[in-house]
Amino acid sequence: MKGPGGITRRRLASLTAGALASLLLPLGGCGASPAGDPGDAWRVIGSSGEWVGTARFSDADGYGFAANGLAAVEDPTTDLWGYVDSSGGYVIESCFSEAKRFSPNGLAPACDAETGLWGYVDESGDWAIGPQYADAWPFYDNGTAFVLDAERERATWINEKGEILEGRRSPRPQAREDPTTGLWGIIARDGTWALEPAFADLATDAHSDYLLARPQGSGLCGVVDAGGGWVVEPAYADLVVAFDADPLAAKDPETGLWGYVGWDGDWVVQPAFAEATRMGDDGRALARAA
Repeated sequence: MKGPGGITRRRLASLTAGALASLLLPLGGCGASPAGDPGDAWRVIGSSGEWVGTARFSDADGYGFAANGLAAVEDPTTDLWGYVDSSGGYVIESCFSEAKRFSPNGLAPACDAETGLWGYVDESGDWAIGPQYADAWPFYDNGTAFVLDAERERATWINEKGEILEGRRSPRPQAREDPTTGLWGIIARDGTWALEPAFADLATDAHSDYLLARPQGSGLCGVVDAGGGWVVEPAYADLVVAFDADPLAAKDPETGLWGYVGWDGDWVVQPAFAEATRMGDDGRALARAA
């Protein structure tokens, strides 16, 4: 996961749901990593785009700070991931080979550094669902999450106890490419088109019912609702697909730099960053200097 692109473009259409053995491993935290000079470019910024504190990280999850105020970051001294608060201080020390955002239920996907398998940690850094998956994604607000089994053969849904849920699908509108036309629409539960393919690209947002969309004949993107109506006009080279935020992280097509725009499309923080995450509810985000 490299900056905002990591969460904007993950597509799960090729994965098929199936049975997945549920095995809760012994719980326990993973201990502290040594402190040192972080020395890389990701830093905390405030609501006006100003740098906050001196902490630096070598990478950051594109969602930025979740509802609990924690963000997944990579420690440049260990190349391991942990979770920091909006001041940049570690709350869960860096001991994972990779990590993703927390969901409102207080669980986050994390990759065990020893086994290379994914599980879910709680806000203390202890395993709530032990590492057993080849990949795992954050929980939706309905208490379900999508996981890929250790053999990378089957994908399925689980609940907050790690139990398999049959016959589930994402609660969000699902973008799908029409193989005949190459255009994107929204697929309904019965396999018919809920929104006819008409876009050059669509990306489902796990956090809201809005979607990133690119119209035909344009390299720019904006935000549409499930009916295909423009909510934010297509004027940006890219957006962090996390439309539960205000303002939105956006990439300026002229400069190639990231800033933040309001839902009216106007720049709130002028584009000045090489990369940027979603801005949290407290007005804090993570960004990399240009």
